[in-house]
Amino acid sequence: MADNYLEKQYDDYRAKKVAWEWERKHGKKMKKAAMQQPEPVLPPHPDDADFIEEEEEEDR
Repeated sequence: MADNYLEKQYDDYRAKKVAWEWERKHGKKMKKAAMQQPEPVLPPHPDDADFIEEEEEEDR
């Protein structure tokens, strides 16, 4: 009986080890920060022209 118990425990250990190694090799991929696209720079909206002109007047 002891031999069967030890064999089962060892088989369970090997199965967990194989699953862990597979997860380590094929698991989730981490995203690289360099691969993210920068936000596009949009041209100014015509409604914002008043705000821009006000800032220019204050700077003078």
